[in-house]
Amino acid sequence: MAVRGATIGKTAFVSSEYAGFNINANLLRLKPNHKVLDGKFFWYFMKSALGQNQFQQLVTSTAKQTITVPNLKSIQVPVPPLEEQRRLVAYLDGLQAQVSALRAAQSETGKALSALMPSVLDRAFKGEL
Repeated sequence: MAVRGATIGKTAFVSSEYAGFNINANLLRLKPNHKVLDGKFFWYFMKSALGQNQFQQLVTSTAKQTITVPNLKSIQVPVPPLEEQRRLVAYLDGLQAQVSALRAAQSETGKALSALMPSVLDRAFKGEL
């Protein structure tokens, strides 16, 4: 999680394959107790409006916006049973996959339309439409 500067409040879910990687002083690694809180559930919560609103209330307004670890610990995270957390994560992962597929399709459609426009204009000005 970015805790300082222009990207404050941005989050990323980092899987175990990246364990041991270094981060800079503008980032915090938040690792919840996996016996109580699923890491990906926590990530989705921190991306949610509820999580971001709590986070933004803790930001100090100095020359460079910052949040401290003691302040971050005051964020209240809803903690349903682990089984429910995992069910919600699976649901949200499925939605995210659909959103990604739609974005990819939208991008491809946009590229196709952009490529089509010059030929349509050419035919229009040649009187072929």
